[in-house]
Amino acid sequence: MECDQETPVDDFCHAWEGSYLDIPQVELKPYDQFYIQFKIEFTYVMAMEEEEQEEDDKPDYLSSNLQSINFCHQFWERCEKLSCNNLTWDTIHRMLSRLGVPTHKQPFIIQKISGCADEIASKVENRTRKVLPMIVSIGVVVDNTREEHLLAMRESREAELRINPASKEAVEALEKVKVKDCEIGASHCMICMEKLEEGCEATRMPCLHVYHGSCIVNWLGVSNVCPLCRYQLPN
Repeated sequence: MECDQETPVDDFCHAWEGSYLDIPQVELKPYDQFYIQFKIEFTYVMAMEEEEQEEDDKPDYLSSNLQSINFCHQFWERCEKLSCNNLTWDTIHRMLSRLGVPTHKQPFIIQKISGCADEIASKVENRTRKVLPMIVSIGVVVDNTREEHLLAMRESREAELRINPASKEAVEALEKVKVKDCEIGASHCMICMEKLEEGCEATRMPCLHVYHGSCIVNWLGVSNVCPLCRYQLPN
């Protein structure tokens, strides 16, 4: 499905417990499972030619022509109800990569999905159920054309197995810092999207981007690439 949009959009992710009526009839596994329905929208930003813009230009995203495509996909993933990490970052990363979500845009989405999975699995009424449904709605803004993105999606699937976590030594060597207003990217942790309070301890990458310690350690266990600038740590 394709449509034109007139207003700017931002990346978003919403996740919630689905309806048990929507679970397809399949042979149950000997272990508990999540049935996850993804609804995803990619919005492509095609900037206008400079000569077509007025002298008092608005920001590029306000004067751009936006087009979008929408699609749905389903995954079955193992559920560990006794664990506080029902869907690992690596598991969610693999799903998002198959859907074509760029790696550097995944951290805050992974955080949302992981938290929702834990919440659903911890409910008392769900402890005896073999299948737990989850709905995930994602919107991603892509800075290239639809054709370029579809090509990148195919290449991403082919390269999926080549994405490596950062080495233990590289992660342990990351600098611990006190957050200051002047820190690069220090207003919010761009993985969990929560504010980095001034004076709190955080972890700084060699590229100078700052994150909550647990957030960046979890992410580097999936990919050795900085979520903001794609700086690579040794793997």
